[in-house]
Amino acid sequence: MTDQKHDADNIQPPLGDETMADGTSPKPESVSEILLEQVIDLIPMMVVVYRGNRHLYVSQGSFDITGYEPAELLEIDVSEVIHPASRGSVQQHLTQSPDAVDGARLILRLLTKSGEVRWASMATKSMVLQDQPAILAVITDVTEKQRMTSALRESEARFKSFFDQALIGLAIGENSLEGRIIEANHAYETMLGYGRGELVGKSFVELTHPEDVELDREQRRLLVSGELPYFRIEKRYLHKHGDVIHGRLTVIMIRDDVTGAPIYTFAIVQDITDEKNATQKLLAEEKLLRQLLQLQDKERRLLACDIHDGLIQDITGAMYMLQSLPAEFESRKLEVPETIDLAEKALRNATQEGRRLIDELRPLMIEELGLLNAIRSLIDKEHAGFPVGIDFDARVNTLDLSPNLEGQVYRILQESLNNIRRHSQARRADVRITQPGKFLVIEVRDDGIGFDPENVPADRSGVAGIKERARLFGGGASFESGPNQGTRLTVQIPITADLQQAIEDVKGITDEIRIIH
Repeated sequence: MTDQKHDADNIQPPLGDETMADGTSPKPESVSEILLEQVIDLIPMMVVVYRGNRHLYVSQGSFDITGYEPAELLEIDVSEVIHPASRGSVQQHLTQSPDAVDGARLILRLLTKSGEVRWASMATKSMVLQDQPAILAVITDVTEKQRMTSALRESEARFKSFFDQALIGLAIGENSLEGRIIEANHAYETMLGYGRGELVGKSFVELTHPEDVELDREQRRLLVSGELPYFRIEKRYLHKHGDVIHGRLTVIMIRDDVTGAPIYTFAIVQDITDEKNATQKLLAEEKLLRQLLQLQDKERRLLACDIHDGLIQDITGAMYMLQSLPAEFESRKLEVPETIDLAEKALRNATQEGRRLIDELRPLMIEELGLLNAIRSLIDKEHAGFPVGIDFDARVNTLDLSPNLEGQVYRILQESLNNIRRHSQARRADVRITQPGKFLVIEVRDDGIGFDPENVPADRSGVAGIKERARLFGGGASFESGPNQGTRLTVQIPITADLQQAIEDVKGITDEIRIIH
């Protein structure tokens, strides 16, 4: 038996003995040793006494951690249980001075009897046993903790990589109303013209256009108080050199998984300056186009008045003169030429054509009777021109629209009825006008043959015209149709005085064509 084995025998108490060999009760010291070993064996740890490269004592916890029974470990070298990557550090640790060993902790890898690698934490304390130095170690299995730590590190590394390389602005901020930046990525810094790390410590107020500070502050107040889990706004930022940057900001409150306490904020910022500039340019172009339409409408009205007050009156006067000629001829006992009757018919046709042109240019009835009565007249005329029953339902009392918008509404209905007459083969049609809030809603339905919205025929350019007229006034138009399913047109147009606000309210309305199966 080796000296180490002999020492181990000296300190390993008999397990579970309750009497001595001579039948007498154990001494108090023996009782204490038995109780101590039983307590040690109950704890989910491995208690070891080392001297050099040998185990002098091993508790029962060794089996759960290494797969070795205590007696097996007493027979083998310490290094056989240590993973090669940890042997050097363990050897160095066990050979240090007592002062260096006391209270020290070491993370190491163990090799189990089956060859599995397990992580362990070893706390050590120097001791003297049989007048010779030894080391008492308590070893705890930390494999799961180490795996979780490793997984957390990998997750943090992946997040760090995503955070740094993202093409959109990202920032981590304090859980406070000031929202001071803890860390910002390169995209955020570049968007605002700052160098690496220059944004750290800056509050949102320092980076926000003065006119948008209160909007941001109120949202942050609701976020910090827990009334909102996140918020999303569009606001203006100030570039380092003073330029205005438009951004779409989303801020999320990150909370503790267990307590729910707020920890920090996570901000996502998208640079929408180009988008805003393009929108402003489009709005300017649409404003110009509306002005051109207004000018065109004015010119149409002037031309219609010129035709009505000039050409039509002259033709009517000439027709009256022709109508008086037969009586003149008869009074002189002369034969009435047939050409007079033909000329009268030609002038009557010219008068009708002139009135038709006036209606095309600008229906005078809109000014004389109002939009709704003009629409009723249009429907009556369309109904007389082809055998389709048309029901008209106007659920509005009065319409106070600009002359330009009145003209566009009339044209939309005129074009939709033309489409029904030319293409639908319908037997019935319904026209409804309502005014929910600050919108004018026009619905036109027919029971005709319908059409495939994905393959709109070239001769149906009126569909595009209706959509464009609605869009120019901040609204939208949708078509629902399908072969032999009829067609439904819905147009929504804002009628508020402030067109820009109306366009914001109508953002959800999109021009669309839906298929009915």
